[in-house]
Amino acid sequence: MFSLNKWKNGQKWTNWSESYVSYPSMYYAPHTIEEVAQIVKEHALLKRTIRVTGAAHSFSPVALPEQSALSLHHMRGLISVDQEQQTATFWAGTYLYEVGSMLAQHGFALSNMGDIQQQTLAGAISTGTHGTGIEFGSFSSMVTSWGFVNGEGDYIEHERGEDALSESLHVSVGMLGILVKVTL
Repeated sequence: MFSLNKWKNGQKWTNWSESYVSYPSMYYAPHTIEEVAQIVKEHALLKRTIRVTGAAHSFSPVALPEQSALSLHHMRGLISVDQEQQTATFWAGTYLYEVGSMLAQHGFALSNMGDIQQQTLAGAISTGTHGTGIEFGSFSSMVTSWGFVNGEGDYIEHERGEDALSESLHVSVGMLGILVKVTL
């Protein structure tokens, strides 16, 4: 069974600036992809909506949970490093301020990052967050593969350039599913 923080059900949720407020009836904090998939399947069956709240650092209501909220807070950290390909796979709930020290242990660093490091990887990638400099793309331009749970509760791994879906995953704002794993 998935983790459910019952103490938060029905309690106030707000984005960082408190410009958007919600009282989600259910609040989930899964630890595994399987738990995320089960939560999504149950919501699809009940025709309920669920939003990933991330770090709540959006200026817009994109993460506003109208019915159920899901946090990837327990799905954080570095999963693997491929020295040869020079890639690193992270859980998508990892906060940007955590990424640098994890990569440094393997002799890597991000090529670019914006000035707001309180976002999660999922949030930065899904909302088109950008760094600085005309020669750099959005944060999602560093992604080589995405692992996400779609709206039916199926886990999908998708590689950059595989088809048009990889272009849509750059700024999906959660419309294609819940991003749970990402390779940069």
